[in-house]
Amino acid sequence: MIIFPATAPSSRNGIGYDQELIKRISAASGKPATTASTALLEALHVLSVKQIVLGAPWSASVNQAVAAFIEANGVKVLAQEALGLTRNLEIGLLDPQTAYDVGRRVNRPGADAVMLACGNWSTFGIIDQLEHDLGKPVLTTNQVSLWHALKMMGMGPLGGLGVLLREHLGDEAARYTVRAGT
Repeated sequence: MIIFPATAPSSRNGIGYDQELIKRISAASGKPATTASTALLEALHVLSVKQIVLGAPWSASVNQAVAAFIEANGVKVLAQEALGLTRNLEIGLLDPQTAYDVGRRVNRPGADAVMLACGNWSTFGIIDQLEHDLGKPVLTTNQVSLWHALKMMGMGPLGGLGVLLREHLGDEAARYTVRAGT
C-alpha cells in the first residue's frame, strides 16, 4: 500500500488528477495506492458532507486551488482560511494549537465538517477536542489518508483521531487509540 498524503499536490491539476496519480503510482510500484485528495473525497462521501470549511497553513492561492478541486467534486466550500506560510519547514514546526485555532476561526454553522489541509501540519493531537468543541467531524490530510489506507486494507476502527476512524472502519468497537502528538 502506498499513500501520497499531500492534499495540494494531489489536487492541483483539478478533477481527476488524483486518480491519474493513483494509476501512475500503482503502475510504477505494483501496489495499491491512494492520495490525500482521493481519501478526502471518499471521507466526505462516507460522512454525507455537502458543505465544508477549509483551513490550511499554506498560501491563499494554494488554498483556492484545493477549494476549487473540492467544489469540482460536488462539495461546497463555505469559508476558508490560509495562514500564508510558503516554507514547508515553517509549516512542520507549527504547534498543533495553530490547527485547532484555525479550525475554530474558519468554522461556520452551515458546514457539515471542517477540513484542515496539509500533510506537514501537526493536527492529530487536536482532532478529537476540536470535534467535541464544534460538534461536527474534523478532517485532516494525514487522518483521511490513514483512514483510506486502513479501509482499503480492511482494518477495523481506530480511536483517538475523530469520528471518521472511530466509526467508519469495520464493525468492531475501537480497539486501538492513537495518543496525541503521534
